[in-house]
Amino acid sequence: MNKTDEVIELYLQEIRNAIHNIVPCETFIEGLRQELQDALNSSGDCTLEELISQFGNPETLAKEFLEETEEFQPKKIAKSKRKRNIIIGALIVILVASLGYLYVIHSHTQAKPVQTIETIEE
Repeated sequence: MNKTDEVIELYLQEIRNAIHNIVPCETFIEGLRQELQDALNSSGDCTLEELISQFGNPETLAKEFLEETEEFQPKKIAKSKRKRNIIIGALIVILVASLGYLYVIHSHTQAKPVQTIETIEE
């Protein structure tokens, strides 16, 4: 691995770190790696600062990637998790209320005094 490849890997690692494993990004990273290698093939060795000045800040690229990946946006993920938690909570409340209601009905039927009326026929 030459120095340019090491710099590219360092640059790509900074992008991965900025994405924080929120979304699968390997396809994006591999495409970007290929673009960087193609662009830097003729220029020889470069530094991380040169790479950043030519292609942009890794955090900015990661932010743009996350914004373009709509289905995996953190806000949407949080919203869907919140909705799921509300539904689960509502179902638990309904289940507990139903069990409580059944217990009350059962205890009332067990505690009722029973009168027996006997008719005597002669």
